[in-house]
Amino acid sequence: MQKAGRESLEKHIDDLKVLAIRWMQDVWQNGDVEAADFLHAPNFLDHSPGEYSPDNEGFKASVRALHKGFPDLSALHSDLIIDPIADKVVVRWVAMGTHRGPFMGAAATEKQVLFGGIDILRIEHGRIIERWREWDHIGLLEQLGLR
Repeated sequence: MQKAGRESLEKHIDDLKVLAIRWMQDVWQNGDVEAADFLHAPNFLDHSPGEYSPDNEGFKASVRALHKGFPDLSALHSDLIIDPIADKVVVRWVAMGTHRGPFMGAAATEKQVLFGGIDILRIEHGRIIERWREWDHIGLLEQLGLR
């Protein structure tokens, strides 16, 4: 690979990495749902919406609900796998918090929880256009004594 091509690929990889880290920090860690308006493409599609609509508004509602249930939520990425050819980033993450508000139909339990998951983000023109998520919601419910 020529130097210019390698440098271009390295910059693209860095751009994908920065976007994924910002998404984790701004949206999930800090609960700044309005950041999703800038990080997501206008036609964002969430393939794992749960009880919410699969668009950006549904995504933001799910983040609000999580932060309402766990106001001290800490969400950190533990792995990033970047595919610059497919414009995808795989984010393996872990989250922890105290159940201090309603969540998934359950009143606050004051229990501390630790749970994790994996998100696959497809990027187009510097913004997240699609997301797929797998997470341990059963383990979370078990920790809360709700299953």
